[in-house]
Amino acid sequence: MKKFILGLIASASIMTANAQAGSWLLYGNVSVKADSLASTIWSFSPGLGYQFNDNWTVGINVSWSQGTLGLTSAGNPDVLNTYWGGPFVRYTHSISNIFYCYTQLDLSYMGQYETPGSSPSINKGTGFGANITPALGVNVGKGCALNFSIGSLGYSTMSITPADGVPSVTSSMFGLSFGKVMTIGFSKNFGGHMHSGSMEPGSDLRGMKNTKDDDDK
Repeated sequence: MKKFILGLIASASIMTANAQAGSWLLYGNVSVKADSLASTIWSFSPGLGYQFNDNWTVGINVSWSQGTLGLTSAGNPDVLNTYWGGPFVRYTHSISNIFYCYTQLDLSYMGQYETPGSSPSINKGTGFGANITPALGVNVGKGCALNFSIGSLGYSTMSITPADGVPSVTSSMFGLSFGKVMTIGFSKNFGGHMHSGSMEPGSDLRGMKNTKDDDDK
C-alpha cells in the first residue's frame, strides 16, 4: 500500500515529458494581425516536421491569410489573399517538463492576389521570404502542447503585377511585427523516446498491479 501511495504522489508531480529525438511534429497555428493597410489580417499555418535530436526539428509548412483592405465603390469588400509555403527549421529549449520555448525559421515561396469585390483579381505577385518567430510552448499531456507567439521578424521580396497589361514592379519589405500579431497554436509529437526519469503521469504505476506490498503483510 505504501508503494502505491508514493507512486500516486510521484505521478501527480510529474508532467508529460518533452518530445524526444526521432519524433514527428504536427502543428497548426492561427494568427490575427493588426495592419496599417487592413483592419485585421488572419492566417492559418499547418506544418509537419521531424525532430532528429532533442533540440532541432526540420520540416515543411504552408500558410494562407486574408485581410480586408477596405470597400470597393460598389460597397463590396476588397480582400488581399496571401499564401506561402516551404521548409522550416526549429530550435527548441526546455524550460521545465511543462514549459519550453522555441525559435522557428521559415523560408517560403510566396504569392498574393487582391480581389476587389466581384471584379477580376489585381496586384498578383510571387516571390520569396524568410521569417523568424520566437514562441512559448506549454505541454498539456501525451505529446500535445499549446504554443503562443506575439510577433516575428521577416523579410520578403515579390514581383507584383498591378493589372493586366501593366508592367510588374518589385516590392521588398523588412518587417518587425512584435506586439502586432497574436498567434495561438496546437502541436502534437508522435514517436520518440522519453528521457530517463521523465514519464507520463501514472506511468510509474505500471507493473504495480497485482503485486503484493511487503508492508501490507
